[in-house]
Amino acid sequence: MSNWGGIFSHSFASIIPVFSIFITGFIFGKIFKDKSVMLSKLAFYLFGSVLIFTYITEQVPTLDMIWRYFLGTLIVIFAIVIIYWIFGKITGKNFILWSYTNSFSNTGYLGYPVLEYSIGPQAIPLAVIMASANNVLLPIIGTMLLSSKGEGQIKKGLMNILRIPWFYMVIISWTLGTLGFNWLEDLPKPAVNYVSMLKDSAIPVILLVVGVNLSRIPIKLKNLFSILPASLMKLFLPPVLALFVGKLIGMEGLVFQIFVLELAMPTAANTAILVEGLSETNSHEKEKEFTSAVVFYSTFLFLFTYPIWFSIVSGGM
Repeated sequence: MSNWGGIFSHSFASIIPVFSIFITGFIFGKIFKDKSVMLSKLAFYLFGSVLIFTYITEQVPTLDMIWRYFLGTLIVIFAIVIIYWIFGKITGKNFILWSYTNSFSNTGYLGYPVLEYSIGPQAIPLAVIMASANNVLLPIIGTMLLSSKGEGQIKKGLMNILRIPWFYMVIISWTLGTLGFNWLEDLPKPAVNYVSMLKDSAIPVILLVVGVNLSRIPIKLKNLFSILPASLMKLFLPPVLALFVGKLIGMEGLVFQIFVLELAMPTAANTAILVEGLSETNSHEKEKEFTSAVVFYSTFLFLFTYPIWFSIVSGGM
């Protein structure tokens, strides 16, 4: 794949199976209206944890990768907030929700399968670290952006981290991997077969859950043109910043590529969940509607923007 056309075609072809499974879940979610709480819990607690455990213990990320990803993500988020603050001062409008929805990416549910299909399994341990950074920063910074209630809400954001199962699994898996543990080599054969079956099922199940959950988001077409700009900015502003920030803090090769591509993912579904959690009254109704719509539109538009970013970071390497 030495030419840009070949790289673009490869990335587009790689993402088609991912979107096909995602769309399947979306269609089934529209047809069958029953709640899919158990399926979501399986994806969140079981399958997501299995992916983290297997990939990290197979290919253990270094501390150098970890701190660069956390620092890089934090700098990009800070830059996004500053850019929209300045833009708000110039225009006299409030762009807090643009900052919020542009700052946090779907680094896990979509990030894992998209990167595995387009790059390979070697991308997943790095994607796990990016997802961990996103999951740690979202409840803290997201709560601060959305709330004007002070320290109580910041504390709530910190406590939300402790409810994320992936947070613990990353720590456990990285510790075991650092000590030399590899699940393929060190687990008993029956356990290896069991974990392998869960691992092989994980990505399709997670994609189906993303589709089903997205089908639950109420979308009003009349808001399309007011929300579409924020959705498009999510797919272009963070990866543009990532290109500069990644190089600034010394990222190279696959580490740099994953950093940019993860920040090119659509808005994280958890952004809508956090708004829902903060909404004790109807005061956050507009925030919920806006955030959910950006999640929806950015996810579908991502099919066309991801090949662009994949071509840029792959062609420049």
